[in-house]
Amino acid sequence: MAYGIYTRHTAKPGQRDGLVANLLRAADLLQGNPDCIHWVVNTTDDPNVVWISVVWASKEAHDAALQPENMRALMGEARQFLSEDVMPEQIFVTPVGGKGL
Repeated sequence: MAYGIYTRHTAKPGQRDGLVANLLRAADLLQGNPDCIHWVVNTTDDPNVVWISVVWASKEAHDAALQPENMRALMGEARQFLSEDVMPEQIFVTPVGGKGL
């Protein structure tokens, strides 16, 4: 069953572009992973907010993709851009169909 997540990150003031670049590097690392169906980084009118929408073949595939050292290192690097005052917000969904699935 497909597994989806919408994640809202809040960057430190002036750090959104660095966070976006970091998240796009993660997307590049996942290009060859057939279990990663969708990974899109989005910005909003709020200059500090970044949304990521992802769809995976399964929760297990998602969890496994976070284990390689290069991905763990990239997640660690992202912390420098993130606001310490606002925790990421995540919404977990079950994609059921539509264009791109």
